[in-house]
Amino acid sequence: MDSKKKIKYLEEENTALKEKVKRLSILMESIKSLNTSLRVDVVLLSIIRSATQVLEADSGTIMLTDDNGEELTVVAATGKITKIEGKIKVKVGDGISGTVAATGKSILVTDIEQDPRFKRKNNDERYKTKSFICVPIKVRNKTIGVLSISDRHTREAFNEDCLKILVALLSQASFIIEYARLYDEIRHHIQDWEPF
Repeated sequence: MDSKKKIKYLEEENTALKEKVKRLSILMESIKSLNTSLRVDVVLLSIIRSATQVLEADSGTIMLTDDNGEELTVVAATGKITKIEGKIKVKVGDGISGTVAATGKSILVTDIEQDPRFKRKNNDERYKTKSFICVPIKVRNKTIGVLSISDRHTREAFNEDCLKILVALLSQASFIIEYARLYDEIRHHIQDWEPF
């Protein structure tokens, strides 16, 4: 390699490292900010906003499982799809979100039009790009839901680095979700409790 190629290579590597440091900094700040509320709706929106910010994406959803673990329901969303909470349900095992919930393993799709698991193709107006990432939300090795992110600002496909960042965010966020859910449950029991 001549010196010009080496310099160009080093400059590209330096730019890539700066981008990773930037993302990790945003990730750390996002994790810190998640502990500011115990309201489930606030926590869920905070997680989606953190994920979309760190991955430079427009849209995200969180789907949580029902009590039987058989169905996922959208409980929080950002981007063009904010009005779908409670309206979209997916059986565990169906489509990409259902598969992630069933297996507990993340799925990174670089082209939804070529992936047979994706039920809606890119002619659906909700998706500006063909790339999609879906990660399980786990508490004590049990999948309680999924986080899905789409529509990167750069129009580039998500990659393995994006997946690692999202998994790191959710490893911290899943416990906060569980604590917020327990807090809501206790709060409802106290409100319903009538002294005899």
